[in-house]
Amino acid sequence: MKLALGEERKLTGLSASYINGVSSKEYSYRADTQQNLDMAAYLAFLREQDGFLALRDWDFSGPTGQASLARNAVDAGYVVVVEIEYGVTGYTVTLTRQKGGFTPDE
Repeated sequence: MKLALGEERKLTGLSASYINGVSSKEYSYRADTQQNLDMAAYLAFLREQDGFLALRDWDFSGPTGQASLARNAVDAGYVVVVEIEYGVTGYTVTLTRQKGGFTPDE
């Protein structure tokens, strides 16, 4: 994630939790023009090269918004979800791994 989202100096917060079989990590980043480009590149990488599907699309030109992507985890019976909330001051990226799965519509 560090390489995809630029230098670590833009990281303003990090937390992790494991509750009832759900593992989550939350990263917070400051927003600026370069970070917007890095975030768009990160999401394109997830969709085009890492097998994630967009559950909620995004448009970084607006003042606030959300994005959500998911894919089945490497280990069967689990799903990985990437949720991003953004505003004029920054981004919060939450990575969650939990039991479940999905079959994308063809």
